[in-house]
Amino acid sequence: MATIRAFTTIEQSRKLADILSLESADMLWGYYYNGKNHCIPNIRPFRDGRNEIPKCYTPAWSLAALLEIIKKLVGYSLQSLDTHTVFMNCELGDRPYNIETENYDNPVDACVDMILKLNEFEML
Repeated sequence: MATIRAFTTIEQSRKLADILSLESADMLWGYYYNGKNHCIPNIRPFRDGRNEIPKCYTPAWSLAALLEIIKKLVGYSLQSLDTHTVFMNCELGDRPYNIETENYDNPVDACVDMILKLNEFEML
C-alpha cells in the first residue's frame, strides 16, 4: 500500500462526526501555533478520561476504532488486490446483497467509505 495512515484525515473526521457517536472517537485533531503565524494540524490520542471533546478539537478515529465500529454492525472483510490497493466487503446477513467499497491505497479510507455506505443504508 502506497500510503500508510493510522487515523482519519480532518475532512474524513468532520464527515464521521456528523454520523457517528463522538464517544467512539479515540483521537483528536487540533492545531498548534508554530511561532511563525501558522497553525499546524496536529493529531493526538484522546485518552485523558474526559467524556467531552474540547470545542477547539475535531474528533478523529484510528483504524482500530473504525474496524471496531464496523465489526459491531456487520461481518466484514478487508481485502487487498495487490500491494497498492485495499477494499472492504460487508455481508449484510438477511439482505440479498453485500456492500463493497471502491479500491483505496489505505485501509482507513476503505473503512471511512464503508461507514458512509452503511449510513446510507441506515445501518448505523
